[in-house]
Amino acid sequence: MTAASNGAAIQKAAKAYIRLGWRPIPYEAGTKGPKTKGWAKWKITENEIAERFHEGTNIGIVLGAASRGLVDIDLDCPEAVQAAPLLLPPTGAKFGQEGKEPGHWLYQCRPAPKNQRFQDPRAESESTILEVRAEGLQTMFPPSLHPNGRRIVWAERTSVPAVDKSALVTAASRLAAAVLLGRHWAAPGGRHQASLALAGGLSRLGWDRDAIMDFMRAVCLIAGDGEADDRLRAVTSTLERDDGEPTIGFKTLAEIIDPAIVFTAAKWLGYRQTDGGKGRPGGYAVSDGCIVRIRLTKDGPVNDTLAFFEARIAEEIIEDDGAERVRRWVMEGSTPDGRALPRAVITAAEYPSMSWVSREWGTRAVVAAGQAAKDSLREAIQRLSGDVPERYIYAHTGWRQIGGRWAFLHAGGALGAEGVEVRLPDRLARYVLPTPPGDLGETREAVRTALDLTKLFDDRRVGFALLSALARAPLAGMVPATVTLWVYGPSGAFKTTTTTLGLSLYGLFTEHTPPESWLSTENALERSLWTLADLPLVIDDFAPANTRDAERVRQTAQGLLRRLGNHVGRNRLRSDLSAAPSRPPRALAIVTAEELPSGRLSGLARLFPVPVERGQVHFEVLGRLQGQRHALNLAGAAYVEWLRRLRDHDDALPRKLLERQETIRSQAAGGGHPRVADNVAVLALGLETWADVAVGIGAIPEAEGRKLAEEGLAALLDLAEEHHRLLDSEAPERLLLDAIGELVASNRVAIVRLGQGDAGGVPIVGWYDTTHLYLLPEVAYKEAEALLARGRGLAASPQSIWRALEKQGAIVRQSEDRLTSKLPVALIGGGRPRVVRLSRERLRHLGFTLGGFAGTGSQGAGS
Repeated sequence: MTAASNGAAIQKAAKAYIRLGWRPIPYEAGTKGPKTKGWAKWKITENEIAERFHEGTNIGIVLGAASRGLVDIDLDCPEAVQAAPLLLPPTGAKFGQEGKEPGHWLYQCRPAPKNQRFQDPRAESESTILEVRAEGLQTMFPPSLHPNGRRIVWAERTSVPAVDKSALVTAASRLAAAVLLGRHWAAPGGRHQASLALAGGLSRLGWDRDAIMDFMRAVCLIAGDGEADDRLRAVTSTLERDDGEPTIGFKTLAEIIDPAIVFTAAKWLGYRQTDGGKGRPGGYAVSDGCIVRIRLTKDGPVNDTLAFFEARIAEEIIEDDGAERVRRWVMEGSTPDGRALPRAVITAAEYPSMSWVSREWGTRAVVAAGQAAKDSLREAIQRLSGDVPERYIYAHTGWRQIGGRWAFLHAGGALGAEGVEVRLPDRLARYVLPTPPGDLGETREAVRTALDLTKLFDDRRVGFALLSALARAPLAGMVPATVTLWVYGPSGAFKTTTTTLGLSLYGLFTEHTPPESWLSTENALERSLWTLADLPLVIDDFAPANTRDAERVRQTAQGLLRRLGNHVGRNRLRSDLSAAPSRPPRALAIVTAEELPSGRLSGLARLFPVPVERGQVHFEVLGRLQGQRHALNLAGAAYVEWLRRLRDHDDALPRKLLERQETIRSQAAGGGHPRVADNVAVLALGLETWADVAVGIGAIPEAEGRKLAEEGLAALLDLAEEHHRLLDSEAPERLLLDAIGELVASNRVAIVRLGQGDAGGVPIVGWYDTTHLYLLPEVAYKEAEALLARGRGLAASPQSIWRALEKQGAIVRQSEDRLTSKLPVALIGGGRPRVVRLSRERLRHLGFTLGGFAGTGSQGAGS
């Protein structure tokens, strides 16, 4: 094949591989891999083939998840190639060097197995027997040019079978062991006994007759045993005999051939006594159901019992919650009489202390006396467990990069990655996203159905706010969502019913299964807000007035609102005083409530209140959507999948979203608290993105998408105006002056004419003249706080209240360094207390009444 024709062939192959869902990468011909860093993240499209693949390039395929779980069993020696048809699963995809038997057998495993290399411990060079190649590796594919000058060609190319990863690793391990034993097989004269010992060892491992015979054929083939048929007949006779006599096994085989070879092969085959050979000092074994340490003495080996039970690490689980990874070990065991001990799951960190034994297995599992025995037992269990299978589990939802591509985790797995395991707490396990179907018609219809969420209420502002929050949640992993949607109103307004219906975009919810409630502790809510990344979390039924622990609920709400608004977590220490990782909120919180939370004004500013009333729900729309929860779930999945593909192909997407949010915030900015404009921008970005995706999918025309975004923004701005008025009415300075006015009107305190020192026994809080009020700051604050104590209180310090009034121009300073000044005239008793001087005209202009004392010339109720 000429260089030119090879260039065309490489391009043709690259196109075919892309269409199979594999990820091809180019590198220099005559080499076995790319020299450029970052090749594992290359994602070459068909349009880029001509540019990236040309004369003088080889083609490799990135293995593992990047190519739909592609696994390459790389047979690195002639013996492995020779015996592979006996022990490997059949495959219709094999290739190798031209003129040679194929040395690469392909399979599909999801998830892919761990990469593994099997090597001959006695080989001085070229020790590799075979490799299991998958995640993070690449293999040179046809029609590349090998460094030795041979062309890589397909020997068979029909289909790549899907196989279980455990079955494939087991088959590869058996092939490697057969090659190793065949290379170093017994000399003539010892082969009969070696065959019986090997068959006995395999039988002890629980192999069935057919598996043993296939393995023996492979060993004899590689060893070139001319009497293989006689060996197999003898093995068959031994396996069929059941006379109660113990069979010989690997220990006997180690007396016939090199022990290092025997125990290396046995380890690959799953033999558990590979570290405790007879007479080996410091080795471990299981004897009569007990774990023992083998100690060599002058009289021979002696077994020192470490534990009166058998134990092994059955599985290692790595649990990743996005902040840290915790290793957990699944422990299995049995007592000397053969009774199984219950499976126990412990952390790897607590394993060394061995205290878990009595906690998990009670009195039946006895550890031998002495600290040395306990320490040796720790080592023994690990060594006797051999190669422990590993599982990687994600313990959160939302965005993660897996295999160099973006994926979105949910309780059922991940969009954008296969074979991913996600484990969530039971209360969050309903967050499941289906795989969007290939039928765009069904997807479009589902997205159109979801738009009816904006029509759930007569007041469409409620529906727009709800859909905005639901759509904004998946963007939080790119641009943090620092707002809490607070849907509040009387019981019977269908708050829980409608918000959980909206949650159906991302899972399987009803009004009876909200994911969280205010009955949960603050720590539990914090954990849910961290775990549920990039999804909306409904926290149901904030009604502290109806609960026994009202103060706890209010305190919890204040703390969570601060952390949600500031996107920060609480700093904590572990038991060893090291810093635990911070876990700020990652969900977008949607609260249903009967009232607004108490607390400081900044807390109210961090939420976005959406008032609802009884009788506002459109029951026809509600009933129809309740019957279409599956369509809503499909719409949410399609939305997330569209975002995932955008993010996979546009690294600048987070920056673009942030810039758009800032633009909306500038449009929404005006008077009042700046957080209100932030809240509008955060929510409007969600609805606008939903509209863009709906247009992109083809669910609605572009004009309808623009109209949806514009109407939604108008609804949010209108709610924001109400929010401004709410914040203004809840401002501590207004609460204080209104409280003083109420106290004056009810004759519980008095504001008297300047110079007057008595109010008939009623406490005096201040004086007035024609232009000013003179309030005693400490007395006024104390009386107002006492009046409001049963509600939210003033929720602000005296100094902050007086400074707020000064910023509004209501306080007139008499000196630059102090807010207070002495009363202009002396009281009858001769004193001149320090007061806050307020302009009556400015108070009237700001809308304060103060029991009739705002405005010049008015006398008020205490005159």
